[in-house]
Formats: sequence, structure tokens, C-alpha cells
Amino acid sequence: GEDCADQCAKGCHELFLGDGMCDDECNVAACNYDNGDCAKSACSLGCTRFMIGDGRCHDDCLTVDCNWDGGDCHCGQGCPATLVGDGSCDRACDVEECGYDGGDC
Repeated sequence: GEDCADQCAKGCHELFLGDGMCDDECNVAACNYDNGDCAKSACSLGCTRFMIGDGRCHDDCLTVDCNWDGGDCHCGQGCPATLVGDGSCDRACDVEECGYDGGDC
């Protein structure tokens, strides 16, 4: 079997680290929160670095800290999420689906 001394936490195998999935047994500081796969080292709870900019919109990544899911989400035609609430009125975002540009307009 695997030498427990080589594990950063009990039950956390080296192959689990940084594999794109958050493994509970590796979600500790000693394992760098699963090498970035888990929330504590991710930009938002439920959003891992592998989800950002992957071409799919993830609600968990739709935050400032996650750079608005790397531009994967659009609330309205011609309005990327990065423009919403940025302090500047963007007419394409000034629609109900975009919260009226996050109050910018």
C-alpha cells in the first residue's frame, strides 16, 4: 500500500491532488486545498480554476474574484458579465436580465 507518510492528509492520495475535482480528504491546508480543486483556494465556493474560461457558464464562478467565470457568462445579447456593475453604463447591459447593468445606468 501507499506509505501514509507520503500523504499530506489521511486518505488523500497523490493522484487526487489537482485533478479538477474537490476531494474532501484533500481539502485541508496541508494539501493546499486539493491543489486548488477546493473552495478555500478557489476564487469562490464551488468554483475551481478548471471551470473558469471553459466555455460554460457556472453560477458559482460568476463573481468578481473569479473574473466573472472568465467571460463564459452573458446576461444579455452583447453584454458579457464583466461589464455588469463595472461603474460604467453599457447600453447592451441596460436590460432586466442584466440587472440594468448592475445599477450602472
